[in-house]
Amino acid sequence: MPHIMLATLFAEHFGVQPRYAHAVQAGGATGFALIMLAHLVVAGGAADHVLVAAGENRLSGQTRDMTLQTLAQAGHARYEVPLGATVPAYYGLVASRYMHEFGTTERDLAELAVLMRRHAGSHPGAQLRAALTVDDVLASPPVALPLKRMDCCPISDGAAAFIISREPLSAHSLRIIGTAQRHSHQHVSAAADLVSRHRSDVVGCAQPSERSARRIAQPIPSCIGKRCNAAMRFDGQRGPTDDR
Repeated sequence: MPHIMLATLFAEHFGVQPRYAHAVQAGGATGFALIMLAHLVVAGGAADHVLVAAGENRLSGQTRDMTLQTLAQAGHARYEVPLGATVPAYYGLVASRYMHEFGTTERDLAELAVLMRRHAGSHPGAQLRAALTVDDVLASPPVALPLKRMDCCPISDGAAAFIISREPLSAHSLRIIGTAQRHSHQHVSAAADLVSRHRSDVVGCAQPSERSARRIAQPIPSCIGKRCNAAMRFDGQRGPTDDR
């Protein structure tokens, strides 16, 4: 559905009238970027509770050809799209550069696909749950070398929702102790350097104080699915700090 005001559309559909509504578009990092924004809104005192919701029905909502056409438009309209590349091709270029710089092998990359499939196998709602081995990944047909079919994520439907609150609402609450994100470029052709590590322009929000440590993430059971990096740290409400 070609809507551009997703937050108000969501509110209208479910018959709610929130004081605050905001939409975020950050590719695969959208879910975490939304949680970071909600965290900052609550931390700033603008709201006590913020519902964060994200979803996509690209698998059932459009045809295969429409999906391919959409993915083919992800590049720079002038410098990349005319060359006919799709999203896997761009990531294939990045992967090749990474392998050149750091000596990573295709077998190393395949380990990630195996790990993700292992996680999927434990989730009853996952699209692909069959066990996968490194050899399976390496033997799958090439898509955009060095990436093969099993290296690439499938076209899926999925959704997730969280409630970010000032105080814990249940025994399942997680405490957000820090968030951060960094944006280096939108398109591969605009990247100054694909392998350098710049940390000075990371925007984050660490929360060591007792007051701010009470920002709570309440997960609503569901499945969660650019060149944008977003990261958060959670710790248990009553336990020692650790990454979840």
